[in-house]
Formats: sequence, structure tokens, C-alpha cells
Amino acid sequence: MRRAHLLIPLLVLPLLASCSGAANNSSGSTAMKGSAQGTVPAPSRAQPVSDPALPRAVIRTARIAVSVKDTDAAADKAVAIATSQHGRVDSDTRSQDGRGTATLVLRVPPASVERTLAAVARLGKESNRAVSDQDVTSQTIDVASRVATQRASVARVRALLARAQSLTDITRIEGELTNREASLESLQNRQQALAAQVDLAAVTVSLSGTQPQTGPVQHAGFGDGISGGWKALTGTARVLAVIAGALLPWSWIVVLVLVARVAWRRWRPADL
Repeated sequence: MRRAHLLIPLLVLPLLASCSGAANNSSGSTAMKGSAQGTVPAPSRAQPVSDPALPRAVIRTARIAVSVKDTDAAADKAVAIATSQHGRVDSDTRSQDGRGTATLVLRVPPASVERTLAAVARLGKESNRAVSDQDVTSQTIDVASRVATQRASVARVRALLARAQSLTDITRIEGELTNREASLESLQNRQQALAAQVDLAAVTVSLSGTQPQTGPVQHAGFGDGISGGWKALTGTARVLAVIAGALLPWSWIVVLVLVARVAWRRWRPADL
């Protein structure tokens, strides 16, 4: 009996091993069958993720208002400030009415905006300042993609035009090519405009005078009197010359009237 109890586990172990192998074979065959039937899920595609390390396209604008004693002199200094920051002046409007005003649009590198504002503020008394940034990275990428697509489209149409045989096809393809080239040029102009706004920030400078703009007081002297009298004399002479020129064509009529009158007096009868 003891020997029978000892033999039972020995007999059970091979049986369990065979069952486990059958189960594994069954699962393996199922997986193979599923693979053959195309039911194995496809690997998920990696979604494009925007890289935060990529450079951003930002349009920076700024405004500053400053009260100054002499708007014209301050405007000249503002122009010099923009030039010193490797920038330029897009517009310069000045008025000397009243206390005088000046409005300038300076274009400077974005990194130089703060230095430019600080230099302009030192020209007088600052009353207002504002700086704003507009991220146009998505617009820049979109326009660049559309430019590339449109270039490829133009290239395809040009290839079709090179292979065209009939006059009808050539005319139709040339018209399509003209339209696509016009669209490409428009996209390129937009791309250049965006790049220009990103490369140089716009700084609007408003200058207002604090003192009335008056010219120097001039006192009349002896030389001014001579100059005025000579101008009056030459003016009168010109007027008389104009009158004489206007009457000259009529002088022969006056001469004829005088001659006729003298002749009449000489030859008229004595009894009259």
C-alpha cells in the first residue's frame, strides 16, 4: 500500500506536464491562426508632437509717448537711436503747429526694443509706453508649406506644358500656369511680409512739444528799408511796362485821329 501511494504522484506529474504542453500548443496555434487571419492589432502610429525647442516666430511691437522741449531736435535724435541699433525709420511725420508734434515708426531688432525705448525716454518726459508680442509661428509654418506645395504644382503644370502637342491644350495649360504662378507669387509676398515683421520690431514714437514753436524776432533796419523801396520801384516799373505794352497796339489809331484833325483844320473853308 505504501508503494502504491508513492507511485501515484509519479504517474500524475507526466500527465500534468502533457496537459500543460497541450494548452500551450493550443494557445500558440490560436495565435498563429489569428495572425494568419489578420486579426493581430497593428502597432499604433506615433503622433507628431510639436517640438518646444524649435525657434518661435514672434512679431514684437511697441509704443512710447514723450514730451520734449524741441520736437524737431528730439525727432532727429530718435532717428539716430534707431540707426545705432542697426535699424531704420519707416515713417517720419512732423508738424510745427502750436507746440509741435512728431510721430516716427522705428524698425529695430526685437532684442533692441527695450534699449531703444529707454534711449527715447531720455529725450524728455515719458508719459506712456506699451510693448506687445504676437506669436505667428503657426502662420509662418502654414505659409511655408503652402509655398512649397504651390511650387510643386507650378512645376507639374510646366511639365505638362512641355509635353502638350495641340494648340488647344497649350492655351488651356498656359492659362492654368498663369493662375498658379500668380497664387505662388502672392504666397511668397505674404511669406516675405511675415519674415520682415518678425526680423524687425516696430516702435512707434510720439513726441509732443512743451513750448510754443516761435521763430526769432527780426527788427527792420536801414537795409531793409532800401530793399523794400527798391522792390516797390521795380514793381511799379513792371506795372507801367505792362500798361504801355497793352496800349501800344492802339497807338496807330490815335495817330490817325490826330493827323485827320490837323488836316481838317488846315483845309477847311474859311467861312465855316
